[in-house]
Amino acid sequence: MKIEVKIKIVGYEPSPGHTASQEQAKRYGPELLRIERERGSLDNVTILAEAKRKSSPLHDWFTWDDGEAAEKWRHNEAKTLRQAVHVRIRYPDGHEIVGPITIALHVHVEGGKGNREPQRVLSLVRVLQSREDTEDMVADALSAYVALRDRWKILDEAAGHPLAGIHREIDAAQQKLALDRAEAEAPTSPIASRSGGS
Repeated sequence: MKIEVKIKIVGYEPSPGHTASQEQAKRYGPELLRIERERGSLDNVTILAEAKRKSSPLHDWFTWDDGEAAEKWRHNEAKTLRQAVHVRIRYPDGHEIVGPITIALHVHVEGGKGNREPQRVLSLVRVLQSREDTEDMVADALSAYVALRDRWKILDEAAGHPLAGIHREIDAAQQKLALDRAEAEAPTSPIASRSGGS
């Protein structure tokens, strides 16, 4: 992955509503990012494979007594581990954000009744450092908003409902994203590039 945006990790903290402690977040956060650097992904299978080692900092998050928890349950534990840690990031201008340590980017199935299958699970750090991954995250978010808007379309027809304006903004953002992508993917005409500088 080519790093295009420089950001600094300021710390790790428990996600709101999850049972991880501050100490666990500080221990698990760096380990999750190490796994992504070395293995390229933070999906449940990868996390579980790493956590099986007793020396892994993640080992104590899981229930290893097979009489109590089967492999399927541990996959759920891997998912909750990803949800339990937030990362604090600082941009060069000093602006800070806090967000989940992982982001699941989805494939959107055309005509698939809103089906969204996980495509890849990446760290928020990686996504924010790559313009391409950030654009994928924005496209994924817009697609989710559009699905939600379509579900609640009746509110647009309710006279003066405040969500109607939000829906129009979502439509405009989606159109702008499509235009930006089309421009970025359009082949450059040799004639236009020769005449552009004269």
